[in-house]
Amino acid sequence: MSGELNLRRGTKMMMAYDVAIGKAPKFEYMCAYEKDIDGSVFLVSIPMNPDGTPVPIDENKKFLFVFGSGPLRSILAGYADDEIKEGIRTFWKVRRVTEQRQFFKRADERVKAQLEIEYTCGRFAEMEDGTTKKEKTYTADISYSGSSVFVNENFDVGDVCEVFLPGVGIGIGSDPMNHIRAAVCWNREAPKESSYRLVVGLRYRFADEIQKERMKLYVEHIKREYGLNNRD
Repeated sequence: MSGELNLRRGTKMMMAYDVAIGKAPKFEYMCAYEKDIDGSVFLVSIPMNPDGTPVPIDENKKFLFVFGSGPLRSILAGYADDEIKEGIRTFWKVRRVTEQRQFFKRADERVKAQLEIEYTCGRFAEMEDGTTKKEKTYTADISYSGSSVFVNENFDVGDVCEVFLPGVGIGIGSDPMNHIRAAVCWNREAPKESSYRLVVGLRYRFADEIQKERMKLYVEHIKREYGLNNRD
């Protein structure tokens, strides 16, 4: 662990997408440091493009953050795991990586688990009872803050869905999780062997702390059910 950053809240940072060794990163996105979560995770304001629009979150992209100047100039590397709302402000939660590009373990580590789920979206066809139709699919992985799911629809980043997770076994955390709002934060082509066209990343938007805590119990139960408690 590299320890906390000990920066002042509001410290300006410039951000760039990571590039291959030998190429120069282009630091053109501006954000501000907010606070440390622990020795491996920190919050920054949502980075902004030069035209003033927010940079879309993409958990598969590695970002570089630079702050300070001269001999005090420092560069951090990390992945944006989530968007977190505190009061009226929204931040990126950034998970740092070491110089050797080894990942710090995520507190909300995703587990590989295929669950048959249902989802709906406001632009889906309306049923006779006034509700929107539901589609069935499978998760590729899941954590308490989000999941990756297979779909055939073309979703845009920012689209909001409603997800229905099944009951799994018995015991604490086994009950179904219904009516969970989730925002699409990335999409990509599904593997060639898949019967689905796309995989999308969903970030849950919990209605309250109770729903959030229930999801943590649900994921812990899945780990036990799938024998994943000791997963690296």
